Amino acid sequence: MSAMNIAYMKKEPIHENLNTSFVNVTALVRYLKNLQFVGSVRIELSSYDADIIFTSSQTIIAREYDHIAGLITTGSDALKRILVRATEPHGRVHVYRVTEGYAG
Repeated sequence: MSAMNIAYMKKEPIHENLNTSFVNVTALVRYLKNLQFVGSVRIELSSYDADIIFTSSQTIIAREYDHIAGLITTGSDALKRILVRATEPHGRVHVYRVTEGYAG
């Protein structure tokens, strides 16, 4: 299952609106990867959002969007920046598991 396919699959929320002040996103990503999780983690901060996508082939795909700079970046460098930015307080973390079937 590719990242593009995951983007169009139905997603079941596992956790929503967790505060970055209390969530260690690096530990969460490590934990989900060890579980062979298939789904995504979304991080929302002021003027910034990011997705960490876990594929069924155990690949992690990262995408970040810096609204102020107007930049969308992907890859391992983006993942590193996401994990750093996710330590900022008052952001939101959402975890979604992919379920069977396509969304609409």
